[in-house]
Amino acid sequence: MIPTIEFIQHKFNEFNRLFFASQLPPLPIRLSSSKAFLGKLSFSKRTSLFGTQEYYNFKIHINTRVDLPQEEIEDTLIHEMIHYYIHLNRIEDTSTHGVVFKRMMNQINQQGKRHISISHKPTLTEQQQLRGEAKPHIFALVDMADSKSYIKVVPRIESRIIGTHNNLLRTFRPTRIRWFFAVSNYLNAFPSSTAMRLYLYDDNELRHILEDAIHIICDGKTLKINHTSSMHKNDEK
Repeated sequence: MIPTIEFIQHKFNEFNRLFFASQLPPLPIRLSSSKAFLGKLSFSKRTSLFGTQEYYNFKIHINTRVDLPQEEIEDTLIHEMIHYYIHLNRIEDTSTHGVVFKRMMNQINQQGKRHISISHKPTLTEQQQLRGEAKPHIFALVDMADSKSYIKVVPRIESRIIGTHNNLLRTFRPTRIRWFFAVSNYLNAFPSSTAMRLYLYDDNELRHILEDAIHIICDGKTLKINHTSSMHKNDEK
């Protein structure tokens, strides 16, 4: 199902009564189409006159990009409500999902027969929904001396591709940079920018993408399409 604000507010009130003794004040609910999360608690932070951290301006964000079963949406909401309770009461935990969080999560799971977890592993269908429709991308595979390879997606502008190519050479001194054009929704997950940040990628996903990708040769000054290379035989990782 795709949740509405009214549904989330109704469930917030229900779970607040069942699991938090109605101690959580109402807060704004925001629906999101983000690819980065299914649920999120956002807040502002300031230091009081006494030097302690204060949290305020709480909001819960629930993703509507993915069509999830109702139970998973409810568990996502409760997950964020646990974060809300901890921050609202300024309870110190060992980490974001530390000892306190896990204890509360386990208690609610047992009490309410829920299946709240630390993180949600999306199904293949959910992954496709999070990525959105396939879009055209220019990307580089950057091979390093330690045999690791990384991906870099850049804007589809010739000057930025060439500039990024030269900056990658200067910054990382890779053993090889290979440029490609492909239409893919997997690549939607990577930021398209000229910033010198590289990302690990899934070998199996890239193998399928490279089968239909167009190989682009960059010599640091110009770009040209390699019409003779067979991507899936010669250039796949």
